[in-house]
Amino acid sequence: MKTVEIKLKKKAFGPGETVEGEVIIRSKKTAACESAVLHINGHEKTEVIRRDGITRKTYTEDIWLMDDKMTLMEGGTVHAGEERLPFKFTLKKNLPASYSGVGGRITYGLRAEIILDSERYTADVDLQIVRPLEHIAPRPEMHFIKCDGATQIQIETPRNTFTPGEPIPVRLFVHGDPNIRGVRFEFLHEEISTAKDKSSIVMRQLATAYFKKENLESGKWLNLRFRTDAHWPRTFTSHLIRSEIIMKVTADIPFKVDKSVIFQLFESASQSELFEHDELISEK
Repeated sequence: MKTVEIKLKKKAFGPGETVEGEVIIRSKKTAACESAVLHINGHEKTEVIRRDGITRKTYTEDIWLMDDKMTLMEGGTVHAGEERLPFKFTLKKNLPASYSGVGGRITYGLRAEIILDSERYTADVDLQIVRPLEHIAPRPEMHFIKCDGATQIQIETPRNTFTPGEPIPVRLFVHGDPNIRGVRFEFLHEEISTAKDKSSIVMRQLATAYFKKENLESGKWLNLRFRTDAHWPRTFTSHLIRSEIIMKVTADIPFKVDKSVIFQLFESASQSELFEHDELISEK
């Protein structure tokens, strides 16, 4: 009986890092090894579905990000017991991070292919690529919601950046006596996938909070801090996928169409030194 296994020195790697590991061949008896090859692959896949009545058409696109191989052994003998074949290679610096979404995926993996006594044996392992957060200079942003033609709700954030796991500061100001039930805050993940020049947008709610009108004091700033989660999807733009986090603020207007404004939030390295420790109010 013969088996093959791939072992990595660690689970996740950053672009430009060196990947180290070994292919382990186990055999109950000595065997001739015609070849031992390690395949290194990575690709970005998207799927866009279009419906027209009862007709459904699926568009797919696949871009290879890595397609390399290393010869670990060519000819020779694998002795009974365990044979370890070490490997080492360096990742490209411009690789996008691993990602699994609704309409798109970015995946990396290794496959060992061993020919022993003219029989083929394989082993696979996922390769997790994680990009470190970069520091992005924050900038303030302000939006207004007009009801009946007049500005009645003002929303601003001192910075349009966030770090997963750290709070997002927001200020809310109510002018006069607006005809609203309340104000809703939503934090959404937006995934835009493209395949064969067709695009699809998938929105998913990450967190929400609602403030009733009676809890909003007119003519006075309300300082808020919204909880984020370290497991929120990463923001990025690749060949076929765009992943974004947005804050949607909606005036809940009775018997009329609600009005909303959108803040795009950019992921950044930690800015905790800028925050005060106020109460977090968002709800999952």
